[in-house]
This record gives sequence, structure tokens and C-alpha cells, in this order.
Amino acid sequence: HRFDPRIDDPQTQRVAILPIYTLSKDNTERTKDTVRFLTELQYNFYQQHTSYLKQAIGYGGMVSASNWITANETRLGPLERYSYSPGDFYDRHGYFEPIHNDQGDRSANYSVRTGHWFQNKSAMQFYNPESGDRTDFSIPLSNIVYDNKPSIISELNWPLPNRYRAEMPFLAASFSRIQGVDALIFFRPGTQQWDFSPSKFSLNSPAIKGQWPAAALAFRRGYIDENDALFTLDIPVDQLFELGDLPLSLKPNLDNFRSEMEQDSSGTIHPLRLFTGKSEISFPTEGSYNQSFEDEQLLDLANQTISTKNDQFFWDFNLGFARVNNEKLQGITGFLRAAGIQVFKNMQLKTEIDYGSVWLVSLDNKPLDSSDKMLLLVMSEERLSGWQTSETDRGYSILDLGYIPFLVKNFNGEVELVRQDATELQITPLDNLGYVRHPPRNGPTLNFDSDTAYYLIERGH
Repeated sequence: HRFDPRIDDPQTQRVAILPIYTLSKDNTERTKDTVRFLTELQYNFYQQHTSYLKQAIGYGGMVSASNWITANETRLGPLERYSYSPGDFYDRHGYFEPIHNDQGDRSANYSVRTGHWFQNKSAMQFYNPESGDRTDFSIPLSNIVYDNKPSIISELNWPLPNRYRAEMPFLAASFSRIQGVDALIFFRPGTQQWDFSPSKFSLNSPAIKGQWPAAALAFRRGYIDENDALFTLDIPVDQLFELGDLPLSLKPNLDNFRSEMEQDSSGTIHPLRLFTGKSEISFPTEGSYNQSFEDEQLLDLANQTISTKNDQFFWDFNLGFARVNNEKLQGITGFLRAAGIQVFKNMQLKTEIDYGSVWLVSLDNKPLDSSDKMLLLVMSEERLSGWQTSETDRGYSILDLGYIPFLVKNFNGEVELVRQDATELQITPLDNLGYVRHPPRNGPTLNFDSDTAYYLIERGH
């Protein structure tokens, strides 16, 4: 007879695979045996195919096993990651997407259309629109390093519609480095031109691509130091199959198209501890379970602030801003007006920009207090010309998608450069292609032009 995989059949010595819900919840011996069987099957598959690619056909590149998720991250997540260990690096996807709904045709999963409605959301405050509290302690850039292997995010985005996207390049270049992320691939650039209409995963816009000159340079040159691990966990392979819950795990952070598959992650350690430094999990073949957590008092829940161990990165999730202050990169993203006057090692910032980013980055890999060439980048909010919405009790309804050119909220504010030769520095406003727009000005003070995003700062000749 035809075998039903959901039913045991002792007469033919067949044992059914338990449902995934059971594997996520139960802790019986049969559950453990089933999980071991599936994990070892998957591990062997990745091991055999990695060996085939490298040895049989001579592929010389790196191999990633997979980037997918499980039904229960705290219990089954470690088993999934262990099965990937025959690969050379660990990969995953990450999206920060607020509420975006359609008329029931599921088109909001992959497009932006008139008639859709949405809510704006910033990652800076962990705001949960359903509860009204700051309880959504997860962003796509949070990371756990497994087996001391490289980590990448091969799909990353803050999808549209959402007015708060200028934070993504800044966080990607700084926070992801602290977390031990080695490479970022944004989904998806599409064409080389500016986008003519708002697509779901648009990157060709001023708030995103317009900040890449600073973001890519800072990330690739490692202007933010990778933190020492504050949380380490060794789980011997045999103990993986005991199905113990992780004390700290990542939420999958999927886009709307796949978010219905997400499972909330939980653990005994507050999820914001992930933000204070790097976390590492390894799977030794022998030894004992070992957990180490250095509580450096870097998370201040009372004042709603987060610091990192190397004291380069600071996050205020009450006012809603994050800042970097080190030798080669200094800047801030989030709700700038609420943040107030910001004092960095080599600049002081005053601005009435409600939301956006301001960066000062070394172009010659020298510390900012001695650099011969620096870039000051300013960004605020963007939208296409003609974009129209109406406010409703559930969010904003899209009336018109708009058309090019992009509009960016006027910049305003002042930066005072702080270094011994600050008065000798020349500040040259650049256009959007990086060419000289206006004659150079003398330091140490720069008043932002309302429509200039880039300033080249050079030592006077």
C-alpha cells in the first residue's frame, strides 16, 4: 500500500517523521532521535556537496551551505547552524519592514502601489506599533558568529514604503562591524539609474545610495573595530540533540513576503545584550557545555541607552539616535533634532534636521585629527515628486506614487571642526556626482547649504 509519511507502520518497519511543530516543542526521546536523524542527514548533504565542488570539480571559491531559518530559533537554530558548518562561511537574510498592507491580493509583499496603506517605522527606538511600547528588540544587522567563521548578510534592506530609511547605511557600516559581519549585499540595486518609481526594495535613492560613498569606505576599511566577544557559548555536538533552548538568539527579520513563517525568538539573556558587542557560538566535537557572558553594564534599560565595549558606538533608543565617535569615523543617525548638540572628537554638530544622518569620514585612512582629506556627508528624508498619501486611523494610504526627480528635505545646521589646524582647512561643497559645486570655504565652521549633501574637507595648501 502507499505509505503515508505521517503514520507509523510497524509491519513494514517504517517510522514516520514527526511534525515540525512537535520537534519545536516536545522533548521526548523520539523527538530527539528524529531531530538527530534530520540534522545528520542535512549535515552530510552539505559536507558531500561541498567536497564535490572543491575536490571533484576544482571550484576554488568559498561555499555557503544555506541561509534559511527554522521553526524555532532558540531550540532548532543551533542544529540548523551546525548542519551548515561544512561550508566556509555563514549567511543569512535580513529586512526591516514596518506594516505594509494591500487590498487582499498580497501585492504589498513585492510591490508598492496606490491603494496600499502603511506605517512609518524607525529602527532607532524599537517601537512596536501593535503594543505601543519599545519591545521590538530586533534589527536585521544583529549577528551571531558561529564556529569562528565569517558571517555575511546576502540580502539586506529597509523596504519601502517607509520615510525612515536614512539610518540603514549608517547602521550597516558601523553596527554590523561591531557584530562581526564580514560582508553585506543589499537587495536589490536593479539598474544603475535613480529609480523612476518607488519599488518595494528600492536602493537607487538619495537616502540609501547617496550615503554609500561614506558607508562603503568606512565598512571596507574597518573604521569601526570589531568588538571582543561578550557572549560565548560552546555546545558539544552530542549535546545539541538534547534540544536545550539557547539563552540568546536572533529573530529571523524576514520581509513581508515570508514574515508569516517567522517564530519569535526568546532566551534568558535580554535581546539588547546583542547590541553591546559580538556574540559567538561554536560546536566542538568533544568537551562540555560552556557559557560565558561578560556583563559590562553596557545596557542601561533605565535610561534606555546602549554602549559598546570599545566605547566607539552609542545608541539612545529613548530619543532615537545612534552615534560613532572614533579616530576615522564620527557621525550620527536617527532623530537629530531630538538628539540635540552632539560633540565628537573632531567636530561639534548643531542641526534642526528632524531625522537623517551626518557623517565625517577620513578619505585617506588617516585619523581625522591629522587627515589631509575628509568627506562630510549630510542626509535627511526623501520622496519622489508628486508622492501623495492620506492619513487614516491605521496608517497612511497611498494616493499617488510620484515621479522623478527625488526630493530631499532641506538640510540645515552647523558643524564646527575641532583640530589644531581647523582654521586652515578648506571646505568645498560638491554636487551629487562629486564634482565641485561652489568655491572652497575656510574652516573651522561650516553652515550647511540647504541642498548640498557632500563636502570635501582638505588641509589648506
